[in-house]
Amino acid sequence: MIRVWQLAFVRAIWMAYAQVLVGLFETGQLNVPRPSPVDDTELRELTTVLTGFEREYRKTLPDGLPEFSPSAAIWAGVNFVRASQCAVFRDIAAEEFPRLLVPKLEPSATEKGKNETQQYSASTHFSVDVVFRFLPGLVDFAKARAEADPLVTQLIAWCQDWPLSSVGITLPAVVNVDAIIDNAGLRRMYVDRILAVADKSRLDDPRVRQAVKPSWGLFPQLGGRISEAIAELEATAANSTATDSTAADTRSAM
Repeated sequence: MIRVWQLAFVRAIWMAYAQVLVGLFETGQLNVPRPSPVDDTELRELTTVLTGFEREYRKTLPDGLPEFSPSAAIWAGVNFVRASQCAVFRDIAAEEFPRLLVPKLEPSATEKGKNETQQYSASTHFSVDVVFRFLPGLVDFAKARAEADPLVTQLIAWCQDWPLSSVGITLPAVVNVDAIIDNAGLRRMYVDRILAVADKSRLDDPRVRQAVKPSWGLFPQLGGRISEAIAELEATAANSTATDSTAADTRSAM
């Protein structure tokens, strides 16, 4: 499958993480330096770069998007660069991954008070996606190097946690899209990405199917494989409902 987020990985002698992300945003090329500590100066530079990029990037996106969280974007930026380092420099042992990578983003105080089924807010999903929208390209690269690598396992876990960013990736379980569906801007982004890569696996959720269907109006043939997949899923659901109803009627008559 051709990814919308194609990446080129190039080894670099040294670059600040902020510079790495600037190159990624501007060219789609990731200049990957060896791992180095991220100090307060680096964090300030990352905040400046990510905040400035998001301000311009937002202008190209649908209306109704949530506010930007620099801290969530920094978590994604640092982890994306470090995961890329682990993929490019194969002499980095798997034992080093826990030192370099932070597997889970700590929910904010507001998010902790919500239902656990919606662990992250729309704002967090959007902010992480500023960087993690390149995640499918990194997954492809890492799998090509060594599909059974522990790094691939971590990348897939991130794909599971961040469904907006991982469209096109085959995942082991159904993703939670509550925060995405509930926000008009994120919902539009999610639908556009599903259509762009014809990711039928994201159609199991009926709310996603309802969000996708208006894309072709009265002409479902314009929806191609996605339209066909929705028709099949809805036909299967209708047959299942009819079968259950018939069985219930039979039991009532006995």
